[in-house]
Parts: sequence; structure tokens; C-alpha cells
Amino acid sequence: MITRTLDNLISQWRSFKSSAAQTTADWRRIESDAVEFDSERRKQAEANALLRCARRYDELLTRIGSRFIAISLMSTEVMKRAKVPLQQREDRVREVIVNMRQERRSLRITMNDIEDYLDNAADEDQREHKQFTHENELLHEQIRHLRQEMQQLQERVAEIERDREQWRGQIQQHEDVNQRLRSQIADQERAHNQLRRELQDLERQLDQIRRPAHEMPRNEQRRDRPQHDQRAAQNPEQ
Repeated sequence: MITRTLDNLISQWRSFKSSAAQTTADWRRIESDAVEFDSERRKQAEANALLRCARRYDELLTRIGSRFIAISLMSTEVMKRAKVPLQQREDRVREVIVNMRQERRSLRITMNDIEDYLDNAADEDQREHKQFTHENELLHEQIRHLRQEMQQLQERVAEIERDREQWRGQIQQHEDVNQRLRSQIADQERAHNQLRRELQDLERQLDQIRRPAHEMPRNEQRRDRPQHDQRAAQNPEQ
């Protein structure tokens, strides 16, 4: 019965030892980037799964090894009756102790490597999160400034639109004034032209009055001659 129990423990030990070795091999492949992942998150999830397996195998190997050693030491009399040589018993216990130490050392190295990777990944995630948070804050700040600038531009556009409407009203007023001025200027030009024509007529009449008799037309000279002869007859001495 004791021998069978010890044999079963050895069988379990070897099985978990093989699984632990496979866990270490899987991690080494991941660590060397021999396995491709679609994202860093997926790689971290696989590393976490291997870490849980390594811890579980470390616990199982320690438990089985300790149980094997305890049973071996407590069943000395049974081993003697079963005619199991003392040297054989000691060799088996020593083998289990050595293997347990080796496997635990190997698993500890694997677990430490995985934990270091996950810690670094967590630090990197934290840095990325801080960077993302900082960039997000900067982006929100830029958006806030842009909204303020847009509000100011909208207010400026509204102000310009009001000024433009005011200018349009002033321009219309100026156009009305200009139209009245042009109409007045046209009236003054017509009046001026009329006065010039009247002045020209007066100048012609005055010129005719001042012109000497010999420069008068002949018909006007004939009309004036009888009067001249009559005045000469009345004053012969002259």
C-alpha cells in the first residue's frame, strides 16, 4: 500500500513536472517573440495565463514532493518489511528533493520573468494612459480655445454685418443727396445757359447802338438822310 502510494506520487510528480516544463517552454517562445499576437493586450493575457499555471504547478510539485518525503520517512518499518533497501529509499527521497528544488528554481525563474514582463507592461500601460490623458486634456483645451475663437469670429461677423447695413444706409443717403445735388447742378447749368444767351442778345443790341452810321446797313442810312438834309436847310450858315 505504501509503495503503491509512493509510486502514484512519483507518477503525479513527473506529470506535473512535464506540464511545468511545457509552461516554461511556452513562455520562452512568447518572450522571444516566436509567437505573434494581434495586440499587446492579447500577449499580456497569455502571459497572465502562463503565470497562473506556473504558480499552480509550483504549488502542486511542492505539495507532492513534501508528501512523498513525509511518507517515505514515516514508513521506514513498512519499507523494511517490504524488503526495500535503505539505500534505494534514500536515493528516491534524495532524487525527489533534488528534482523538487530544480523544478521550483526553474518555475521561480519563469514566474519572475513573467512578473517582470507584466510589471513592465503595466508601467508602459500607465505611461501610455498618462500620455493619453495628457494629450486628451490638450485636445480638450484646444477645442475650448477653438470654440472661443469661433464665438469671437461669429460675434465679429455679426458686428461687421451690422456695420455693413449701417454703411448701406449711409451710402443710400449719400446717393440721395448726390442725386439732389446733380439735379440742382443741372438746373443751375440750364439757368446759366439761359443767362448767357440773354447776355449775348444784350451785347448784340448794345453793339448795334454803339456802331457808327457808316457802319450801319444802307437801309438805316437812307432812313436817317432826310432828317439830315432838313437840319442843313434850317441852318445854312453851318
